[in-house]
Amino acid sequence: EEGCIRPGGGMPDSCSRCSFLGRDMSYASLNSIEEGYTEWLAEYPSMLECFSVFLDKAAGKKLALFLDYDGTLTPIVNDPNCAFMPEDTRAVLKELAALVPTAIISGRCLEKVEGFVQLKELFYAGSHGLDIKGPQEGQYALSDEAECAYQPAASYYSTMNEVYELLVAGMAHIKGSSVEHNKYSISAHYRNCKPEDMEEVKDVVQRIVDSSPDLMITQGKKVFEVRPNVAWNKGKALLFLMERLGFAQSTDALPLYIGDDRTDEDAFKVLLESGRGIGILVSRKPRQTSAQYTLRDPREVYAFLQKLGVWAAAGTNGEALLESRSQLEARFAEAEGAEKGL
Repeated sequence: EEGCIRPGGGMPDSCSRCSFLGRDMSYASLNSIEEGYTEWLAEYPSMLECFSVFLDKAAGKKLALFLDYDGTLTPIVNDPNCAFMPEDTRAVLKELAALVPTAIISGRCLEKVEGFVQLKELFYAGSHGLDIKGPQEGQYALSDEAECAYQPAASYYSTMNEVYELLVAGMAHIKGSSVEHNKYSISAHYRNCKPEDMEEVKDVVQRIVDSSPDLMITQGKKVFEVRPNVAWNKGKALLFLMERLGFAQSTDALPLYIGDDRTDEDAFKVLLESGRGIGILVSRKPRQTSAQYTLRDPREVYAFLQKLGVWAAAGTNGEALLESRSQLEARFAEAEGAEKGL
């Protein structure tokens, strides 16, 4: 597995300050409301606050769950190597994966995100969907793993190795910068750089991309990413997995995608243009999106997944609603009470 090295030496020496710390992690700005956020919520409602909308859309449907990792299942942290998943999030994902097909679609390399999540029952798509594999265990595991394995940019692997070396050399003098090898994409992080150094990081990345028509650049949260210039993204990965699940032409399938990054917009757009499915953007800041609903942060994602697990465990996935709404709400309250230790 490739690691995240530190050309500028600006990353923390320890992971203790950037770990999730269970549910007690301090969000300094949790109580602050970004300007315009209330008005934005009117257009992109909270999926937690209107879970009944999900119940309506999911009635009689077969759910397929897709999630980004960083910023969605775990907060963005200063050191990419410290983006550890909380045990309670892992537990609820494991429960869900036993009930509905569940996939992680991440910009990280497949091996790295799989190492963070540590669940063999999930589908994984690393490098923004450029490296896909199916579950190794559980009811959705395929008898032949090759049926789900797909690497549309496999021929670019040596090129990405070269890009990695060029970025490491080119950014070595930029304090706080780091380069992460994600197999079919290379990330140039500037989260720990001085604001005035961001442009220098961008210039280094841009020069490398401009040197080859085989490369393209995208920008995420405090990161520039160099990828093969191929017509593939998280939206294409979602469609590929839906096809492998037998849901490509199914009218009773309900794909649900949760993500926080600009690259997740490709998946939101696929769902929006298809006229089916639910896109949920994780964001505390108002912004244009092709998602229909929102959640504020990974803690709200966890709370939503809890509710989703209660719904799925109640036997409503793809079947007639077996319990009344009041009974489901009682189960939601019971689950929330157990989480709080009440």
